[in-house]
Amino acid sequence: DGKTIVPRGEVVFEEDDIVVLGGETHFDRSGQNLIEFTIPERHEWEGAFIKDLNPPHDRLIITIQREGSDLIVPDGNTQLLANDKVVMIQLQKTDELVDAEPPAQE
Repeated sequence: DGKTIVPRGEVVFEEDDIVVLGGETHFDRSGQNLIEFTIPERHEWEGAFIKDLNPPHDRLIITIQREGSDLIVPDGNTQLLANDKVVMIQLQKTDELVDAEPPAQE
């Protein structure tokens, strides 16, 4: 209906809604370290799929900003390109990675 709202917990998003998120650049309340870098041309990661990388065991790629594209939340089949801005999180020893199931469709 064209209205701008600030959603609270009871808001249900509908098809074609536009969601705008904001926050401090690379701010993480948990205190974990975020690392941003740009993939240079001819870098060993250029053209690689995330599933084929071997980053340090305590690092996880959480977002990719690609020129002319929306922010990408990557998975193992995401291919890295030259000039991609990659944000990685450095996991704490107490963090545990789990495979999450998407929410059930109602």
